[in-house]
Formats: sequence, structure tokens, C-alpha cells
Amino acid sequence: MAKSALPTARERREMLAQNAAGLGAAGRALAEAGRWGEALECLEAAEDREGLAQAADAAVEAGDYFIYRRARQLMSGEPEPRQLARLAEMAEAAGKLSHASAARKLLHQEES
Repeated sequence: MAKSALPTARERREMLAQNAAGLGAAGRALAEAGRWGEALECLEAAEDREGLAQAADAAVEAGDYFIYRRARQLMSGEPEPRQLARLAEMAEAAGKLSHASAARKLLHQEES
């Protein structure tokens, strides 16, 4: 993988199959490009908890409940109430009403 380029699908599959050392870096680059599914797959394989935490934080700011929830699951962590509240706010501002609703629902379950 070239330093400035994202891995191709073939390169990513090869890296995953070999559990290559560059998986964490590839996952972070894919996350920055908004390719969340591929990013989380690489970060999980690399056991890159910091990268997963960064992906969760980015998902909060993007108002993406589903990516946030998946990143937290991969970290074996429960959603944080403060992050859920922020996610709901950001999702609503972005017009992602289903994401906002899901975050608020989970937030209310956490508070109960």
C-alpha cells in the first residue's frame, strides 16, 4: 500500500489474510475517507483500540449511530451517555433522524 493511497480491496484482503502490520494504519486511513465498514474491519483485525476509539468519536461527530455502536462493540465497551447525547444532537442537525432517535432511545435505556 502506498503511503498516501488507500488500500485497494485486493490489498486489504491480503493484509487481513496475513494479519499484516499495516492494518491499523490502513483502518485509520479508511476511516478518514469515510469507508467505515472497511475501516472497522481493519481496526478490529489489528486490535487497534485507539483507532476504534477514534472511529467512535468521528461517528459521534458525523451523527452516525450505527458506526458508533459497532466501534464500541468492537472495543468491548458500552456506549457512553455523554457521547450518545452528542451523537443525537449531531444526527438531528444533519437530518439523520433515525440515528438521533436510536441514540436517544439507547440513552434513555442507559439512564433507567
